[in-house]
Amino acid sequence: MNILVIEDKDLDLLFIKRSLQGASEKINLVNANSIKSGLQFLEEQNFDCILLDLHLPDGGTEIESFQKIFQPYPSIPIILLTGSDDDNLALELIDKGAQDFIVKDEINTRDLLKAIKFSIKRIRTENVLRELNATKDKFFSIMAHDLKNPLSIFSLATETLAKEYNELSSEDLQEYLDDLRDNAKNIYELLENLLTWSRTQRGKIVCTPDIVNLSFIVKNNLSLYHTSATEKNITLTTNVPEDFKAFTDSNLVSTILRNLIGNAIKFTSSGGEIKVNCENTPKNYHFSVEDNGIGMSELALDNLFRIDVNTTTLGTNNEKGTGLGLIVCKEFANIMGGEIWAESEVNKGTTFHFTIPKSYEINQ
Repeated sequence: MNILVIEDKDLDLLFIKRSLQGASEKINLVNANSIKSGLQFLEEQNFDCILLDLHLPDGGTEIESFQKIFQPYPSIPIILLTGSDDDNLALELIDKGAQDFIVKDEINTRDLLKAIKFSIKRIRTENVLRELNATKDKFFSIMAHDLKNPLSIFSLATETLAKEYNELSSEDLQEYLDDLRDNAKNIYELLENLLTWSRTQRGKIVCTPDIVNLSFIVKNNLSLYHTSATEKNITLTTNVPEDFKAFTDSNLVSTILRNLIGNAIKFTSSGGEIKVNCENTPKNYHFSVEDNGIGMSELALDNLFRIDVNTTTLGTNNEKGTGLGLIVCKEFANIMGGEIWAESEVNKGTTFHFTIPKSYEINQ
């Protein structure tokens, strides 16, 4: 376990170290003597638990000390280190998100280890429940809004065509047909992602590797978007060597590429360019889908792969999406043992990256 102790008194720190010396588990203690240095450690390392002294010189009030740590890192359990007369304050902070408290004068190995283990287990359970609730909320949001709206528009358009067909000009008819085509495409894409996502939630999708040509996969998926790109006057390019072969799941890779290419087309204006490439690195194959479109803010970038945050934005031609496709991409990248992330700058473009491990490499 990696534990951060934010404590400025050497004697109290010594008691904590001695209390954990007899633990059967390997425990790595990192000490910070202020809120500022604690936050710096949290930026640089991953911790399983935080032991936080409430009375720190740079913390302000005890509540401010807690909030400075808890607000940026709510998923890490915090155990408060308190004085004997801090019970009411500790209980108030537990209501605000702390997991437990230990009175410094009463620290002993058994109670401290028990509190740490219990707090880690409880916050992980809370995180799982939070994710499940977010998943449920996302599902109902899609069913109630993202699916209902395009179906309503589709229904209204077909009803108008049925009633007023003979009275509509050829231009009006073409406009209605274009709207129907776009809505049908959006509904199909949504349902495909929704069904795929639901299968990942039930553990029905696994990585089934085979020997595949990565250049062929990229080119094949680019060809699927040739018409969409041409309609927006967008150039699609790739530079993946023909000899790039891997032992991986072509369906999972293709699904990620389709979502990323489709997104890039949505958010790239007429005359833009989308580049899809793959690099052979020592540890993995590194794919990138780069566009010179509208880009996104830092806040949107941070929330891209979070199911509990709605990051939907209209495309350059008012194309609609739910953000679910990126959640599917993240799930599939994880299933293959890879990673996915993005870089972006407003009005300059976005680059999505994902990797697939080299569990096996083909040599020609």
